[in-house]
Amino acid sequence: MGSPRSILLYGPPKRGKSTCAASIVEVPGYERVLVVDVEGGAAAISQWYPEVDIQEIRTAEQFDFYIEQLIDGNVLEPTSGKPYECVIIDTLDKAQERKLEWFDKQPEATAKSGEKNTLYKWGAIKAWTTKLADALHMAPFLTIFVAHVMEHENEKTGKVKQTVALGGSSKETFPATPDLVGYFDIERMKNEDTKTMESVRTMDFSVTDKRVTGQRYASKLDGKVGDPTMEKIYRKIVPELFED
Repeated sequence: MGSPRSILLYGPPKRGKSTCAASIVEVPGYERVLVVDVEGGAAAISQWYPEVDIQEIRTAEQFDFYIEQLIDGNVLEPTSGKPYECVIIDTLDKAQERKLEWFDKQPEATAKSGEKNTLYKWGAIKAWTTKLADALHMAPFLTIFVAHVMEHENEKTGKVKQTVALGGSSKETFPATPDLVGYFDIERMKNEDTKTMESVRTMDFSVTDKRVTGQRYASKLDGKVGDPTMEKIYRKIVPELFED
């Protein structure tokens, strides 16, 4: 099916998700990369990938406007004067959190009785998240969503599942949009050479009931990738990009 239109990387904080996402700049065809820094934690990316641009976003209104400008091709990479080939949203859950706060301040969020109309807020955020996911999935650039993880207990079965740290039903519906969903963490694994245990960053693409998954490259990518980079992942799913 060719290259992904959008990718979701999620997992615990401070594991290196953002840096891994920024490594897309090493993949042919993605030399112009922009990080939309919603959380204010993308500074470390500049140390590893100084060629990646970073735009800090502070408000929900600024985020919506900037994403619209990106999709319309009005935001250009300064050196080349061309649109970006990859846009990283860091992090999606922080962007949604700010938008939830924005919805909560709207007149519709308060009923005539003066009580909070919670149905409005959660209905509005579901529609906003769905629209955002669809728009960026179909954008003229690759979108990489970076997000944190949360545990969600099914009220009917009592089973606990690791999913994307989004509000309302978005945590279940959003992962269905990206072409590739990877769970990023640090694990203790045995070194094959020395037989000793060491901490290794991993990207898990396994299909499991214990966490949200959903990727369209199962025939090419399954299980865990140790010390992951986007180049490693793309060599598995789109090897023709690296052919001379």
